[in-house]
Amino acid sequence: MSDISEIRATLPTASTTGSSNRRLFLQLTPIWRVTVKGQDVSDRFAPRLVSLNITDNRDGEADEVEIVISDHDGAVELPETGDPMTVAIGWQLSPGSGPYRAPTADEMGGFPLGLVDKGSYTIQAVEYSGAPDTITLRGRAANMLDELRTLKDRSWHKTTVGAIVQSIGAQNKLKVNIDKEIAARKIGHADQAQESDASFLRRLGRQMDCLCNIKNGTLLFSQARKARTPSGKELPPVTITRDAGDQHRWARSDRDSYSGVKAFYNNIKRGTRSSVVAGISGRAKTLRQTYANEADALAAARAEWLRIQRGIYSFDITLAYGRADVMPQRPVIVSGWKKQIDETVWMVTAVRHSLSSSGYTSQLTLETQQSDGVDGGDEADPN
Repeated sequence: MSDISEIRATLPTASTTGSSNRRLFLQLTPIWRVTVKGQDVSDRFAPRLVSLNITDNRDGEADEVEIVISDHDGAVELPETGDPMTVAIGWQLSPGSGPYRAPTADEMGGFPLGLVDKGSYTIQAVEYSGAPDTITLRGRAANMLDELRTLKDRSWHKTTVGAIVQSIGAQNKLKVNIDKEIAARKIGHADQAQESDASFLRRLGRQMDCLCNIKNGTLLFSQARKARTPSGKELPPVTITRDAGDQHRWARSDRDSYSGVKAFYNNIKRGTRSSVVAGISGRAKTLRQTYANEADALAAARAEWLRIQRGIYSFDITLAYGRADVMPQRPVIVSGWKKQIDETVWMVTAVRHSLSSSGYTSQLTLETQQSDGVDGGDEADPN
C-alpha cells in the first residue's frame, strides 16, 4: 500500500449527477504506467493489455498486482521472476474531447485526474497459457516486516509499548513511528520465546488493535481504527454517492451475538485468576490466553471487542469509475443508500482496481470506522 503523493485537506463529493460533470466523465480515459527493472514498458504492453488488476490490502497481507497481456503473435518474451516492477493508474480526459483547459477539482467533483502511484512489486509468478495465447505476470509488494525473521528468546517486564517497539526498531536499525497513545500504554510482562521480531510485533499489534509494518526504513505502529496512511499521514474522508457506484452489497453479521470480550489475568494480590471485560459480560467471548496483569488483559479484551464491533457490518461497493486515490484506512461517507448505511462512517479495508478494455473500476471493501474509547471493567472470576 503506497501513500498518495498529495492528500487534500478536504475532498468534495464525487458525483456524476450534474450535466456538466456527466459530460466530463463520459470523456474520461483510463491511463496506466508499468515499469519492469526500471524501464517503462507501457508502450510495448499497451496494444497487448488484456487486464491489469491491483489488490490493495490493509496490514498483514501484501499488496498484489496481476497483468495479463496478449501473445497472439508469439512475439513477447517471458519475463524473469524476481524482477522489480512498479505500477501507476488513473484517468485523463480523452484527447480533443475535453475543454480547452484542464478542469478544476470542483468541476470534477473532487475526482482525481492523472496517474497515481500504486507501489513497487516483485514479479513472483509468470504464466503462459492459451489459446488464445496470453502471458500473466503476478507480483507482490515487498513486506519488509517479514525480513525480521531471526528467532529470539527474551522477556519484557514493567515497560511500555513504545519502549518495546523503539527497542526492536533500534536493534534492526529502523526509525520508529508509533501512535503516542499506544506508545504510552503499559506492559506488565510479555515473552518472546523462540519467536521472530516480526511475529512478536504482529502479536503485540493485535493485542493493542494496531497495524504494524515497515515503510522506507521506518517501523510503523498505528491504531487500526485511525484514518491514516502507513507513514502516519491523516486521510480525509471521501464521499461516495450511489450514482457513482455500479454494484453494492451490505451485510450484517451478529458474530455469535457477543456482548463483549473477557480476558483472564494472574491476580497476584488475591492469589487467584481474575478477569476483566470489555463491553458487557452477559455473552462475552473469552480469550484463551491468561495475561500477566489486569492492564494487559483489559488491553487485549478491548482490542478484540473493537475488531468484533467493526466486523458486524460490511459494505462492498464497485465504483463505475475507479478511484486510484482510495486506499485502505481511508474513511468513506456514503449517501443514496438506506438510512442505516448512510448514517454509518465507513473505513476502507481493501481495494481491488481492475482495468481492461471495458474500463477501469474499483471494488471497495468497507467496515465500520470504530470511534475512540471502549468501556471495560474488572470482573471477579466466578470460579
